Amino acid sequence: MSLFYHDLLHRRNTPEQREIYMLLDAPKLRHVYIMSNESSIANLFLLPAEQLYSLITSNPAAYEDLLPRCKELVRLGIGWPSFYGRFPTNHFFLLSALKSLAVSFCKVRRVCHAFADLAGFQHRSVTALSSSSLTLENFRVNDGQLFAKELTAALALFPEIKFFHIDSFPLNVDPLLQALTYTKDHHKLLPNLTTLALHH
Repeated sequence: MSLFYHDLLHRRNTPEQREIYMLLDAPKLRHVYIMSNESSIANLFLLPAEQLYSLITSNPAAYEDLLPRCKELVRLGIGWPSFYGRFPTNHFFLLSALKSLAVSFCKVRRVCHAFADLAGFQHRSVTALSSSSLTLENFRVNDGQLFAKELTAALALFPEIKFFHIDSFPLNVDPLLQALTYTKDHHKLLPNLTTLALHH
């Protein structure tokens, strides 16, 4: 069973919303997709976190209290905060079942901050991210060399990745491919990688 919610309009001055409890009694609910930047939506849908397999949201900050309870979470898709500030830095949690992480950087102004946040998220989650899949998408980048350097540092945190996908990459991919190429002068990056997908 899946829950799909997409907030197409930015609502203002809406009446106070009542919490929806019925989902707590949905024993087959496994997949939740909520695209809304309003934190109130996270409070509106009371979710059975312990049974969720996948969670996709455009506002991860709204779910920082929910994530530590998602012990069975296999797939996590998040829209990295852009105009809404940095990713929360005060929560520690374990996502031991996580296999797939998809991150959208839409409208992120400073990619270096986003990668720093991604590194912090990795450390705080106390998860080796045995994730077989990492997807990064929707970049806005001006300096390809600097971007490749920052991305390389971030990828070093995910050595177990087997599938790596970059979607909507706006720049020359040569610096990135050079970073991914093994030479005697530097350590092997993503040693378990079997599939690389680049969508220019």
